[in-house]
Amino acid sequence: CIRVETEDPDPNDPGDGTVAVPVSDGNVFNVRIARNLITRCGASGIATFPLLAVNSRGEPAFDAVTVERVLIEDNEITDCVRREVAPLPPVQRLFAGQGGIALGFALDLTVRQNRIEGNGSEPSRIASGIFVGYGEGLRIEHNRIERNGALAAELGGSTGGIVVRMAMGGAEPAQRYSAQDTDRPALLVQGNVVHSPAGRALKAIAQGPVVV
Repeated sequence: CIRVETEDPDPNDPGDGTVAVPVSDGNVFNVRIARNLITRCGASGIATFPLLAVNSRGEPAFDAVTVERVLIEDNEITDCVRREVAPLPPVQRLFAGQGGIALGFALDLTVRQNRIEGNGSEPSRIASGIFVGYGEGLRIEHNRIERNGALAAELGGSTGGIVVRMAMGGAEPAQRYSAQDTDRPALLVQGNVVHSPAGRALKAIAQGPVVV
């Protein structure tokens, strides 16, 4: 069988043939997820393996799955994150999220015209409408994001409407750049309807141009 957990896996297969742990084979490019009804999932509606700084043993974590040039458009994502998630150490909690959409590492991401509602609404569930651990060139536009995450969720967790732990944009450091490069936003958020009784509508840390 294959086991997927929100914990950094050990890529060294014990060889006993009983449990296989999936390991990323590299970045994922040119992804389009459109016009789907995604509902009642145990975990997040759309997700990648979480970005973890350290594993549960305090050792450096292996790289998260990186997605690049991604369009998530015109989906209905409702009533996901139904099962309890194992508690994470404080450092892991910063960059690992659950929710309607939860991506650990995303480059050139567009999320637009989606309805993301009621994910993680059970008591004690930590969930966001949209969560990104680390991103570059993020665009979140014209989505309806409502009632994600429970009021009783643990403080300090990734609960809210839109949660971006770190976004980077502008010109690449120590490289030649044009005026167009410097205008590349780290994060663009516009035209969304966000109702988040369990946390902030938007919580983001960014370096570079930001448009809200």
